[in-house]
Amino acid sequence: MHAALLYTGEIVPARWRGICGGSIEVVWVVGMFLTNLLGMMTKNSWSESYLSLVVVSIPFLAACFILPESPRWIILSRGSEGLAEAASTFRKLGSPEQESTDACNNILDSLQIDEEKGEASRKNEDGSQKALVVGIVLVLFQQLTGQPTILYHMGEIFYRAGVGQGGPVAVTAVKMIATVVRCKSRLLAEPRP
Repeated sequence: MHAALLYTGEIVPARWRGICGGSIEVVWVVGMFLTNLLGMMTKNSWSESYLSLVVVSIPFLAACFILPESPRWIILSRGSEGLAEAASTFRKLGSPEQESTDACNNILDSLQIDEEKGEASRKNEDGSQKALVVGIVLVLFQQLTGQPTILYHMGEIFYRAGVGQGGPVAVTAVKMIATVVRCKSRLLAEPRP
């Protein structure tokens, strides 16, 4: 899921990134809901649950081979020679020609600025190290607060609490509804050209 967000951030025009990022989150929670529902329907049979996950995963795996390289990756790996190909990728996704060309030029400029800053930042590595430490601490804090752990093990938690198999389905249904409502409100709130 994290790779999908990175890919979306690189390939989607700026005005659509929030909506696309939100839709990825919707897919995530719908998957959680369906997984818990399937677990309840199959009486938590591991073989049936895993088989269904494999069936659902195959289209996503196949899509990895047909998705275009991101324009940023094309320009990063090929430099200015890749500008036409990168602009073509944006156009295939529905961006107007001028917007595609401008976006590619902006990517090339940002990569050149990043390269120049990279040379300068090697002299001041403490700033980068501090940012890295803050990032690691934030990720660890997220993991240690228990929210992911509860989501991953809520079937067992509800079973031991005597609630039964409907508990995880109810929790993920509420999470799914809240996420869809939030993403829908974001869609309605963002102005479009």
